[in-house]
Amino acid sequence: MTLHVALVSSYPMPGAEPVGGVEVSSVRLAAALADAGAQVSVVAPGATSRSDHGAVRTIHVEADGRLSLLRALRPWRAAVDGALAELGPDLVHGQGLLTGGLAATDFRGGPRVVTAHGSHAMDTRAARRGPAVEARIALAGRLTRLAVSRADAVVSVHPTASMNVPGRPRRFTYIPNIVDDVFFGLSETRRVPGRVVYCGGDRAIKGIDLLAEAWPLVAAAVAGATLELVGWPENVPLPDALHGATVSGWLDASELRDAFARAAAVVIPSRFEVAPVTLYEAWSARVPVVATCAGGIPGLAEGAATLVEVDARAIADGLIAVIGGAEREPGSQVDTFVTEGSDRSAAAAARAVAAAHLELYGQLLG
Repeated sequence: MTLHVALVSSYPMPGAEPVGGVEVSSVRLAAALADAGAQVSVVAPGATSRSDHGAVRTIHVEADGRLSLLRALRPWRAAVDGALAELGPDLVHGQGLLTGGLAATDFRGGPRVVTAHGSHAMDTRAARRGPAVEARIALAGRLTRLAVSRADAVVSVHPTASMNVPGRPRRFTYIPNIVDDVFFGLSETRRVPGRVVYCGGDRAIKGIDLLAEAWPLVAAAVAGATLELVGWPENVPLPDALHGATVSGWLDASELRDAFARAAAVVIPSRFEVAPVTLYEAWSARVPVVATCAGGIPGLAEGAATLVEVDARAIADGLIAVIGGAEREPGSQVDTFVTEGSDRSAAAAARAVAAAHLELYGQLLG
């Protein structure tokens, strides 16, 4: 009998590309589960519609979003409940502890799983500040703790539960986000000496200001150093220190693979991260990584990346150390990090992630 899994998640409308980490992760997971033989349905917020994304059935449901946290997301949860009653899945899996997770754990027809992706509190504070923001974070915190307490299993993209899972889940499992297959097995013959790629956009939490302060130091120390900014928002001016960088908007997986294929290093200068997929993509593509010791990065990347303090001078020193040589010497520390990262990235391949999920589902279903 075919297993029927319903994902509750943000998901692109028909014909649209996924936007943001949760959507990208959910699209990749749905496809991987379907490829592994599961029947997959997705319930997502959006204008009411029904469509098929390949083998994945998608139902978008509309809900009144006014004062949603004060109302404990009840209109959205009711809409999801109606869709799930129609679908009749064996198991429901919410993506994200708040919107996806809370609605998923209302389900009473089988096991409930939720995945913790980022940190709602840190992302909210990065976007805005003030008493109203803290009140919003407190409300969201109560709801996410409720989702965790009701879930039969909590999955996190980080191996340490306390990184982004509040409370004490009944069962905790670490499964990384999927890295697109195109990143694996890249040839290193296209590397451009001195080329650094950054994928974090213009948000302060991603450390763009730190990179802007660090880059002139790198350019002065490394002849021919160049910077490529991937995923830069349209109509957002570059920091003055980064004028001259190559800039591109949102890239699909193949285009990002090509950017990584040119890179001598990928830089992650963030002030906070849980488990950046950029790290796994760089590992899969065998590109050296320079990353700050922020949030969950050390727990993932120790021994597989050049880790530096959250400081512009430290970021510059790390990049200079990695790209300053003409070539990456076999047996060097950087080469050892690249090999270790490549080994770790295997767990993020689509087949491996799907297999890990199906094993968990099977255990919950008995």
